[in-house]
Amino acid sequence: MAMPASSIYRNGHGHYFGYSFYILFCCNKDRAGNSRHEFINITSHQLRSPLTASKWALELVLESAKDLPPEAQENFRIIEDSNARMGKLVYLLLQVARIEANTLKQHKRDVSFAETVQATVDQNNFFVKASNIELEFIPSKEDFEVNFDPEQLRFIIQEILDNAIRYSGGGKIKISYVRANSNILFEIKDSGVGIPKDEQKNIFQKFYRGSNIYTLSPGGTGLSLFIIKKMLEANGGKIGFKSTTGEGSIFWFTIPLINNSSKKIIQNKNQV
Repeated sequence: MAMPASSIYRNGHGHYFGYSFYILFCCNKDRAGNSRHEFINITSHQLRSPLTASKWALELVLESAKDLPPEAQENFRIIEDSNARMGKLVYLLLQVARIEANTLKQHKRDVSFAETVQATVDQNNFFVKASNIELEFIPSKEDFEVNFDPEQLRFIIQEILDNAIRYSGGGKIKISYVRANSNILFEIKDSGVGIPKDEQKNIFQKFYRGSNIYTLSPGGTGLSLFIIKKMLEANGGKIGFKSTTGEGSIFWFTIPLINNSSKKIIQNKNQV
């Protein structure tokens, strides 16, 4: 039997910022697990299919929108942005549901860590410049391979970088990664608002957002760090941070290397 339920979410000061509706499957353990897994699969298909179709339709419209008035073009871009944000929200909610149902899918293969980081940095160059941020990227002298789901690895790096950009307030960001024994140690340091000390214990909880970030990024979900932690732990990795209010944060994570192997590459230093 399925029963509806809901939750109200509040920040560290008790202020309301979110509401969720979900379904509880009330039956024996095995049947509950099967029902929840089936519900997640159906929901994934039913939500993603129309979003994908609308994305393709918008891309076609935008290609032929050059002759439209500027106001109409801007309206289509707003629709495109809203569609992208909805797609990300669906992805986040489904990952949370899969984590809690212990059905998180992983399509692992050997992945170049250096190439993944470089591609993520390149994709964010425009956002970095538009945010008036000085970005320093210092790759390792070695390229490391990890056995990881490529989509999940890109998600992890992208979300940590995205948080740094959003909460830096036009300051500086430094990205680096090195070998740490049999692991890769990846770090992103920012000069942003930091995380209040009394709230740091909550940072990896679902739906939690710091009380000092709402003016900088009011539209966040508070789900990314929860998902990232679970993805890393499922692959033998760890995540942590150091943060001081008004000075910034350092977020780091580790991932095991493949047979502790790597290959030499030419070190370069990128600044945006």
